[in-house]
Parts: sequence; C-alpha cells; structure tokens
Amino acid sequence: MRISVPLKTRCKALVAVATAAVLLSAAAAAERVRYRCSDGKGIIAIFLDGPPARLRLERDNETHLLDRMGAEKAASYAGSDVSFKTVGNRASVTWQGLEVQCIEWR
Repeated sequence: MRISVPLKTRCKALVAVATAAVLLSAAAAAERVRYRCSDGKGIIAIFLDGPPARLRLERDNETHLLDRMGAEKAASYAGSDVSFKTVGNRASVTWQGLEVQCIEWR
C-alpha cells in the first residue's frame, strides 16, 4: 500500500529541516574574529565549539577547516596547507606556504 503525501506537506517538511540545519550551524559558531595581516589581507576566523574544537578560516575567497592541536595556552589549529596560532589578539598564520602575522581587527 502506498501513502501519498501532498506536495505542500513535503515542502514544509523540507523547509523545517533546512531551517534546523541553519540554526544548528549558527549555534556551533562560538566566536567570529576578523584579523588584518602583515601582507595587507584580512582573515576571518570562526572558532567552532566541539568536540572536536575546530576553526573555520576564510581568506581570499577560500575556506579551510582546521583542527585544534594540543591544549596549551596558545590556541593552535592545523589543516591541509594551513596553520593558525593565536596568543591574545595576535595570530601567526601559514597559508599555503606563506607565513603572515595578524592582529585582531574590529
């Protein structure tokens, strides 16, 4: 036996699922910080609550997801060709072989 679900009901269900996904994604973003770097470019760091603790790093229309490394006082994150270390309002970033120094910019 096949049960037919009206199109309007299916659309409402899809909208509800999509809305929940957006809300969960926004809830995971603990903190968004902008940095200005020594090469004149900006970086946006979005610190995501864990587990595992992660960092979404955006620069030049590219986005990388980095994993938290260790538990030392300085926050260190690493991913494929990208690393990020911060102490206070300063950060050291290696982006595909280029190392730059950055400062928090509000």
